[in-house]
Amino acid sequence: MVLALIAPEGFFMRSFFHWTESSDLLKKILKNYPECGWTETHAQFVVMGGFRLVDGNGRTFLNRVKDGTIDLPKVSKDEILARSKGDLTAKIITVIQTAWFVFQCIHRRSQHLLLTQLEITTLAHTLINFFIYFFWWHKPYGVALPIEVPFKERLPETIGERDGKVESEGNDRENPTQPPRIYNDDPRRTSEIGLPVATKSNDDKGPAAAANKELKSDVEASNDTPSTLPQLSWYTRLGIKTFSVSNANQLSIPGRTVLSTIWFIVGGGFGAMHCLAWNSAFPTRAEQLIWQVSSLIVTVFGGITLMMIINGLYTRVTNLVGAILLIVIVLMYCAARISLLVLALLQLRSLPYAGYETPSWSIFYPHIG
Repeated sequence: MVLALIAPEGFFMRSFFHWTESSDLLKKILKNYPECGWTETHAQFVVMGGFRLVDGNGRTFLNRVKDGTIDLPKVSKDEILARSKGDLTAKIITVIQTAWFVFQCIHRRSQHLLLTQLEITTLAHTLINFFIYFFWWHKPYGVALPIEVPFKERLPETIGERDGKVESEGNDRENPTQPPRIYNDDPRRTSEIGLPVATKSNDDKGPAAAANKELKSDVEASNDTPSTLPQLSWYTRLGIKTFSVSNANQLSIPGRTVLSTIWFIVGGGFGAMHCLAWNSAFPTRAEQLIWQVSSLIVTVFGGITLMMIINGLYTRVTNLVGAILLIVIVLMYCAARISLLVLALLQLRSLPYAGYETPSWSIFYPHIG
């Protein structure tokens, strides 16, 4: 709770990475276990550590599932949600209450009424919560104990072997009485039972056959793309696409620049919301200056921190100067966040009269006269 109040961007990043990782994990699960019937809830449950592997030879359940070297437990979505302390109704009510608060703030602003610092701080948290609700919509909430899964090794079956098996079984079902075809280069030869032998056409050796074979291999290689997996919803496909483009190390310099700019804006958006009270009414001039400086620090340092995380720069801080600079950024950010929370509460001791005014919604109702 304290971390969510001081650094909500941390929960934003955590939920974002959980969403993208679970989406990519679900794609791999459905590829290795096409008949498992797992959903986004299962993948989120795996990423959050909901399954604990017993005697896994030092490897976690998540790693075993990615490799396809373990039998999946027979656990339904309803069984997982039964362990959760939140259901769909609670989520919908929470979203409606949050949206209602945002509409009230917009309406107060449209009627030129005062928005207190406490309301602006809550509004900044609210906008981040909308993203967190989206990323964790299928995640079970408050599961206290994991499900223990006994280790049972499974040899993974490749996609090519599975496709070949399905094709072979389909041909057998279509022609159950047809004898096997025996290929031979000599068309004049017959089989021992008097049946003509199927011959290989010269087209199989020509350039057209080679092109067709190459095209077929390209199509088979693209079978694991999200567009060819009908089991995946738009929510998961979006997470897979985001996962593929969120790795800055695999992008070009222009792509990395665009990605860093986006994350700087996202990280600084929370602090920028506090700048809405830049010229608001404060009890003293000193409190207004502290609010303005703290808002700028949260905006700039929040954006820089998220940009460093998405580019993996925080893991490369090895020298003493970089470590000291990182510690200073964290301490200044925490001090600025605490200052904003304290100032928002201190304003209530001398709140202007405009802060008590209630906006009128009757002007939006259809009426006569």
